[in-house]
Amino acid sequence: MAGPHVLIIGAGLGGTSLAQALRKRGIPFSLFERDTFEGARFQGWAISLHSWITSDLLESTKGDLPDLGTVGITAHLGVPSEGAILNGEDTSEIRRFSEGPGFQFIRADRAKLRSWLLTNIQIKWNKRFTHYEENEDGIQAFFEDGTSYKGDILVGADGISSRVRHQLLPYANTGTNRLNLGVIMGEVIAPEEQYRRWSEIAASFYVGVSDGRRIFVGLKSIADDQKSAQYYWMYTWSDQQASQESYWTAKASKEELHTFVMNHLEGLHPTLTEPIRETPVKGMLQPPLQMKDMVPPELPTGRVTLLGDAIHPMTPFFQGEGGCQAMKDSMSLARFIEALPSNGKGVQNALEKYHNEMRPRAKESVLRSRAAT
Repeated sequence: MAGPHVLIIGAGLGGTSLAQALRKRGIPFSLFERDTFEGARFQGWAISLHSWITSDLLESTKGDLPDLGTVGITAHLGVPSEGAILNGEDTSEIRRFSEGPGFQFIRADRAKLRSWLLTNIQIKWNKRFTHYEENEDGIQAFFEDGTSYKGDILVGADGISSRVRHQLLPYANTGTNRLNLGVIMGEVIAPEEQYRRWSEIAASFYVGVSDGRRIFVGLKSIADDQKSAQYYWMYTWSDQQASQESYWTAKASKEELHTFVMNHLEGLHPTLTEPIRETPVKGMLQPPLQMKDMVPPELPTGRVTLLGDAIHPMTPFFQGEGGCQAMKDSMSLARFIEALPSNGKGVQNALEKYHNEMRPRAKESVLRSRAAT
């Protein structure tokens, strides 16, 4: 079918999901990305795909994409994805995630998932969005290189620092909520004997929680010869001062970050903290993350909308829903656009229906994730 031309700003998981959902429906779109090529920027380590999102992804994409299971971190080894949430003091199990009858669970490599979503999608690379101009006949997007493109709908899928949101909702740019949560992260390469021992806890990742502290340990990759594996981890703790932009971790050296973590593992089970204790100083990551979220605000009526972190950033602590909710936004939006007549009339009404579906769903997810910190 023909339909309104959709301009998508940002080719992350949300923007590429929207492109695929529109492609399946035969709706014209243009996808713009600030990066110069696919691998220009680190895409993050991994994301958990549960049945509620995998079923929607498969329904919303054409049949010419590879098997979705190939994006799993250990798919090439035939090892199923598995995660666990444990008591950080005695390792007793709180919850376990794994594939079972009627339930698909994929611990996906984020770069592989993005490549999967880029299948048969044309991207306009090196396009840094500056602003848009809207009138009753359509919308025009402008870029730093002096180019501009016209369309009927503009979608900001450009992340937590969204330039689209900055213009659409200037009052909301200070609305991101800095959480009272200190964060330190690290990476470590583990030899076979070590990583196989760690994978016995859970093949893909595990979380240990105890008295305001939380550790997350995740598998990034296993070497082709299976002699070593790369892990990453996150240590978090509650601190009222952590919501300040000048919190001490922002300027701390690797040595200071390393010393702090090693001095604050007492009381956590040594089986769970071993990957952290095995991390050398050079494995500390700088600068540490500062956790932010935002309950999605009301959006004005018009031809512009937002999805994912551009409208509802959230912490990764409730099943890592941020990326999945961005993809859910995309597929919901595509369905409302599909319902428009081929002459493109009714854009504002379609976007309002999307907002009415997205905002309560995303708000619930933001608040659940915040409560889980």
